[in-house]
Amino acid sequence: MSGKSRKKSGDIAAGIVLLFLISFLSGRIFCAGWDEFSARTEFIGVSQPACELVDVDRTRAALVPGGSMVAEPPSLWAADSPLSAEAGGRLDIRCLAYFQRAYPDVNFARSWDPLLEDWLITLTVPADGRGSKVRTTDLYWVGGALIPADELANADSYRPVFYDYPKELADPAAMTEEEREAIRRYSSAENRRNGAGTSMFFFDFLYQSDTRGHLEAHLTSISFLKHRANVHERMTGPLARVEKRILDLADRDREVAAFLAGIKSNDSYLWRIIAGTKRKSFHSLGIAVDVLPKSQGGKQIFWSWAKDKHPNDWMLIPLRRRWMPPVSVIEAFEAEGFIWGGKWAIWDNMHFEYRPELIEYNFRR
Repeated sequence: MSGKSRKKSGDIAAGIVLLFLISFLSGRIFCAGWDEFSARTEFIGVSQPACELVDVDRTRAALVPGGSMVAEPPSLWAADSPLSAEAGGRLDIRCLAYFQRAYPDVNFARSWDPLLEDWLITLTVPADGRGSKVRTTDLYWVGGALIPADELANADSYRPVFYDYPKELADPAAMTEEEREAIRRYSSAENRRNGAGTSMFFFDFLYQSDTRGHLEAHLTSISFLKHRANVHERMTGPLARVEKRILDLADRDREVAAFLAGIKSNDSYLWRIIAGTKRKSFHSLGIAVDVLPKSQGGKQIFWSWAKDKHPNDWMLIPLRRRWMPPVSVIEAFEAEGFIWGGKWAIWDNMHFEYRPELIEYNFRR
């Protein structure tokens, strides 16, 4: 074959390879672009976005019927729960809409990362008055866990931020032996110490709680239900609205009035690690309040304290033997974005925590 022929053949081969590469890359770019476009259009004008689990057998029933008896987070003590890490439970990107509704002053920008094949969420928070600059960070969706790039290798250590928070309080009398054993495993010292935990990266960014010093610069002392409480400055509005609702109720409801008169303290900010775990408490962020009564009337108020007296069946203590606020008070907190720890399987009946994304996800879908 002549030199010209060999060169011509080489040029043809190179052209074919180049055409193939262009077609392949165009397809990848188109797919990534279409994923971004379709995700954006799913949010446009949708007040009740679909938010489903991905890569999960949806025919598999949760261990607890209706998901009404939940742990923190939901039913993750249940090996067969559709949200359990063992089941590969991950939430799709449409759940981001609940974040957007819960925190309207935060911008959640989405872009598709074709290399990692996951959504990159760029969070932007307006300046807080202490400076002219906005704050920004990047977190990967990772099925709703929201974790930074340097933690992707440890993704299995983090659970999705969303979990099932029930509207109604479940009756422990209906619990099966299988459910009791699942709660025992979940609440065990080994699981609490080494099990997957709630991802805190979004919350640390929002409340600037990456360090104690940063967080404490944003604390403020308020009067809440006639008692002082040190809370994050972002809590002043939500707690003021909760207080107004409860005071209005007390004017016409004797049970609520008696509840107010019986409050000993409202304990909020305390920089600490959750007992038996390696994770910060939401009290460390100043967004949780423990409403402590002057007297529990001989009733139980916290699962761990109850466990000291009832090591094997503390989860079966009847509701009538647990101290708890009036239902209307719990509903007043929930209406303003707070969840109540009494609905957790490892119950904490004094505890209220600002988690508006969970209220949006569970109550307003």
